[in-house]
Amino acid sequence: MTTHKQVEASRATVDEGIAELLECLWAAGITTTHSCQGGDPDVDGKSQPAMILFATVDDALRFMYATMEKSHWYNRLSMELADPLYDLDAGGFGPVRATVRWPATDRYTDRNVTAALTDVWAGRQREDDLFARRPQGQR
Repeated sequence: MTTHKQVEASRATVDEGIAELLECLWAAGITTTHSCQGGDPDVDGKSQPAMILFATVDDALRFMYATMEKSHWYNRLSMELADPLYDLDAGGFGPVRATVRWPATDRYTDRNVTAALTDVWAGRQREDDLFARRPQGQR
């Protein structure tokens, strides 16, 4: 059961706050299986992280590397391996999956990290953004 408003994206019904980022990833050929926009308080009152479960480790790494190439937001991301699913048709386990998590709100800047990642992937990150990657020697 989800507490987040759901919207119809091109491939699935997803949390509204992560839908545009997922559309950008799908357009780049990156496959996801689950996601959550995060932000809800846990039992200790701390904000839950946003997350995407990628279909393969390769998809997760493509997301991580491309984010790293485009911005410094990568340092807010963490990745962990997820169990492969058993494929009844193939009679064995599928590929190893991976989950990438990040804080819904950056504790240092108070910015919405998912919105910032969406700007990066949609090509809207401003050049003067503190987190924008610049060519070597440029400040």
